[in-house]
Amino acid sequence: MLGDLFTDFTGTLISILLSLPGVVLAISFHESAHGFVAWKLGDDTAKLSGRISLNPLRHMDPIGLLLLILLRFGWAKPVQVNVRKLRKPKRDVCLVSLAGPLVNLLLSVPLSALSVLMLVLYTRNYARFGDTSFSTVLQVIANIFEYAAIINVGLGIFNLIPFPPLDGWKVLTAFFPAKVYFTLMRYERFGMILLIALMITGLLSGPMSIVTNTILDLEFDAFLKLASVFV
Repeated sequence: MLGDLFTDFTGTLISILLSLPGVVLAISFHESAHGFVAWKLGDDTAKLSGRISLNPLRHMDPIGLLLLILLRFGWAKPVQVNVRKLRKPKRDVCLVSLAGPLVNLLLSVPLSALSVLMLVLYTRNYARFGDTSFSTVLQVIANIFEYAAIINVGLGIFNLIPFPPLDGWKVLTAFFPAKVYFTLMRYERFGMILLIALMITGLLSGPMSIVTNTILDLEFDAFLKLASVFV
């Protein structure tokens, strides 16, 4: 039994370590995209606060980071947006909110391609030279890119859910009348508690996994077929 526990712990630790580069990449690009689009639409709040940066330390939220590593769905510290500075507030809030998830989904495509490329190189090297140190390195790199693709798709899809305080909710509420909007904002803080409960119980993570896996399967299958043609 102790051996099984040690094996499970080791496997979890390896998974976490392989996930970290993807987590850093996903969070950095997600939040920077929010800030960059807001800046281009007239709001320099994120730029002045240093949030248009690929430095992950500027964007980390402890709980969201932990869930992102363990469950592949999570969040970062939200980028502040001054709606009064936006040129067309309702339209621009939607664009700013969508920027982060869309960047994650787009970023997953080259990451999937790189994972497949590393897998092909690993397979060829293993077939020719056997289980060498170089083969192991190639396999680890392939796994890192694979985890990064998984995390980016998970983060992108998760944040598109129209549930407070996620980006999808901000897009949805941008179309509400002001009175309804401000009424809902009073209860937004409870959304985070309910959201975590839904994730832990699997009521949300289950359907999310189906959507995420479908997108990833399409990406990896496409690049594997492409690799079979040219390699």
